[in-house]
Amino acid sequence: MASETARPRTVYTVEAVASALDLLGAFEAPPHTFGMAELSRRLGMTKNQVFRLLRTMEDKGFVLRVEDGYTLGMRVFELASTATHGHDLLKAAARPELEALCAETGETAYLLVAQGKSRALCLDVIESPELIRGVLEPGVVLPLHAGGAAKVLLAFLSPEDREAYFTEQPVERFTEHTLTPDELRRAVEEIRQRGYATVREEHVIGADAIGVPIWNHTGGVVAALGLVGPSYRVRPRLSRDLPGIIMETAARVTAKLGGQPDRRPDGGSRPAIAP
Repeated sequence: MASETARPRTVYTVEAVASALDLLGAFEAPPHTFGMAELSRRLGMTKNQVFRLLRTMEDKGFVLRVEDGYTLGMRVFELASTATHGHDLLKAAARPELEALCAETGETAYLLVAQGKSRALCLDVIESPELIRGVLEPGVVLPLHAGGAAKVLLAFLSPEDREAYFTEQPVERFTEHTLTPDELRRAVEEIRQRGYATVREEHVIGADAIGVPIWNHTGGVVAALGLVGPSYRVRPRLSRDLPGIIMETAARVTAKLGGQPDRRPDGGSRPAIAP
């Protein structure tokens, strides 16, 4: 019998849907609000195409017309919130550990999962009680290259998906400390070796972070646990107690999920993909 891979593949692509999704994706880039002409330029579409897509999405609540053009509408955030409900077991296992991590360190603790192969979705957050603290909200979608827990998800993608991210995804610079593509490659290898990621003002000036993987029963990375706070509090602890504390926390979540780390040198472990 012929193998599945030997059969010709039929690509089922609806161009209008693909164009609409590309349009929604354009709003991920700062300043997250664009006029029709700018969207046309960014997407390589005619203004008439963009106009029709925007009007349709506006009617459905996916975009909102504002003074400077268009921005994402509430329907997008409602769907993102719904997506977080699909990880109830993971959230239930991680929530008490997030609370304990926040209580022990005094910093904001959070949980991320991969969304596709280029973004991370925030599932849960326990905010620091401090007046000056790291701020993050469930449902927020983040890039993989500039956050503590997000870089962990990038590091444990398959080798093919990591390479695609390095070569195909624009590495947006959020601050002067955001890693260049070459720096990011080296950082990813370091994360895979030592088992955790650190961030020093790469995403937000004045904020440092640390992230660690959470493993499932098949030996893959199913999520990442992160801790973020002001640099003046967090940075001195990045080389002292924080790595040990957060790795022990992640190990407890991993154990609850029946998982165990798999540090195969071929990089076969990868995050589970969110819907």
